[in-house]
Amino acid sequence: MIADAVGRVVVFKSFSLNPKDFNNEIKTIFSGDEKLLLNYKSCKIIYDSPFFTLIPNRLFNESDKELYLDKTTRTLQNDVLLNDTISFNRSQLVYAWDNDVLSVLKNYFPSSQMFHTTTSLLHGWHKQAEVNEGKKVYLDVDSQHFTISFFDEKELVFVNRFKYITGGDFLYYTLMTYDRFELKPETDPCIISGNIMLDSEIYKKLYSYIRHIQFMPNLPYYDFPMDFKELKQHRYFDLYSLKLCES
Repeated sequence: MIADAVGRVVVFKSFSLNPKDFNNEIKTIFSGDEKLLLNYKSCKIIYDSPFFTLIPNRLFNESDKELYLDKTTRTLQNDVLLNDTISFNRSQLVYAWDNDVLSVLKNYFPSSQMFHTTTSLLHGWHKQAEVNEGKKVYLDVDSQHFTISFFDEKELVFVNRFKYITGGDFLYYTLMTYDRFELKPETDPCIISGNIMLDSEIYKKLYSYIRHIQFMPNLPYYDFPMDFKELKQHRYFDLYSLKLCES
């Protein structure tokens, strides 16, 4: 997505990439679109990796990132370990980023700010939680996994990521979160974003048990011209929330 100085969106595109041939596919995309090669005032990039954990600032040590991930998840041989500041939660999100992918992106965007997708989601969810009272569960859905969080008022209580294959898997992990924190599916709302629609299996499964499901409302950070009005804005919540992230 490319936006001008006042937030008007001028370009919005998506590409499917094969991770095994990332370098060549990125080169093909950039060589075929001159807008991507222009100089921009700022550039932010989010990267989706399953390997992340949250560490309180008081316990965080820059040299211990590998230890944090080894204790909670896993990393791959070619990964580089990074961290993002979650200021409202006084914590660091520590994560692994494929070094080959990082090098390619840095080559094209040397002055870019880079963040984990969960960092963007957390800042976006917190902004919503600030203006909505009570307990809320947030879900952001991808094709094979989803990220779930629980906010009590504006305080982050829980965040995690789960793989799923069927709508039953999706429902299981969501209700497990409700049960763990003694939330009530009949009254405590679930706000959803990402790759989910009204007619999808996972939406129908959720609605069978959770009565107050809402799609994430449109965010005020960008102005979309009429050409983009057909976009389902809730599908790109992680992208739009990047506006709230700062290194």
